[in-house]
Amino acid sequence: EAIRNGLIKSAHDVSEGGLAVAIAESCIADREKMIGAIIALNGKLRKDALYFGESQSRVILSAVPERKGSLMQLAASMNVPLEQIGTVGGKSIKINSDIDVELAVLEDAFFDSIGKVMA
Repeated sequence: EAIRNGLIKSAHDVSEGGLAVAIAESCIADREKMIGAIIALNGKLRKDALYFGESQSRVILSAVPERKGSLMQLAASMNVPLEQIGTVGGKSIKINSDIDVELAVLEDAFFDSIGKVMA
């Protein structure tokens, strides 16, 4: 419904690697238009579980900022928990004060590691 109403720009499941990996993959998915993110997570979990836990049924979204209220309202009407954890922009991924990585470093590690090992 949110996609049909033009409220979501991107979505990525949080599974293999957890939240931090899903955010990283989302930021570098389009090598021509990579975009960073600044994320502030609050949680009672240990940091490793918070960042890399592979619990099921979670999705990281990017949304149209002007439509945030509509997205929040839609989620609430469907009993779907939704929380804003950050903003999109820049040339790096920052998560709390623990992770700060340039997109170019992530891109190289993600797309070129196997080729470098095989060379």
